Amino acid sequence: MLILGGGYVGSRFAKLLQSQHQQVAVFSRQEKPATLLWQGEISKNLIDQGYDTLLMAVAPDTSADYESTYLATAKLLINSPLKHLIYTSSTSVYGEHQGATVTETTPLATSLSAVRTQTQILIATEKTLLNSDKKITCLRLGEIIGPGRDLQERLAKVTKPLAGTGSALTNIIHIEDILGALMHVYKHQLLGIYNLVSDLHITRKKLYQLLAPHLTWDPSQKPLHGGNKRVSNEKIKRSGYTFHHSMPFAEHLALVN
Repeated sequence: MLILGGGYVGSRFAKLLQSQHQQVAVFSRQEKPATLLWQGEISKNLIDQGYDTLLMAVAPDTSADYESTYLATAKLLINSPLKHLIYTSSTSVYGEHQGATVTETTPLATSLSAVRTQTQILIATEKTLLNSDKKITCLRLGEIIGPGRDLQERLAKVTKPLAGTGSALTNIIHIEDILGALMHVYKHQLLGIYNLVSDLHITRKKLYQLLAPHLTWDPSQKPLHGGNKRVSNEKIKRSGYTFHHSMPFAEHLALVN
């Protein structure tokens, strides 16, 4: 497998593949060896070696880099010799649903004026890939937690009021389940769209109260996490995947139940 993106997800998945003696090559936007792949000039030699599947796990450096990181890359990849593209997208593409449950068949945010420019680009990236003649697997990830992204540690450092009311539901995914689901998709050649979130769907305010009781909220500010929805993970479960962290922060939840 080729992996485009040597960041939090890509680097860890490469190590997992190597531990299982799988053939893998990683290309990072920050490294010179990525130049050919990043420009869309994928070497025929790599294809001849059996690298016909690519994981697109890129991440922008800033919000201004979304189009060049996601959409421009997708347009290059659909014109490459690659047969199967696996793309890590985001549950933000669903937009606002007032707390209702959304599935992979739920229409994406149709009022683009109501969602951030970054979300519009993610939607356009998905459409570019899914409307191509490639085999596509699109994993819509929730908010990622795990080593180096410990939510409780991050909240402990917050001293100012948080933006919004915290009334939106959380859709969280642990890095171990991202890696596990990626391996599941790769081994079973699953195609199509799959939501990848845990079973934890409490409000952000309730979760933060459990993890960092000192925090307060400022309703006059626009929240960082847009769109209130309960994202279903039933489709990936039906495919045979079993979550390692189906209920993150269970030890904290147990204290109030």
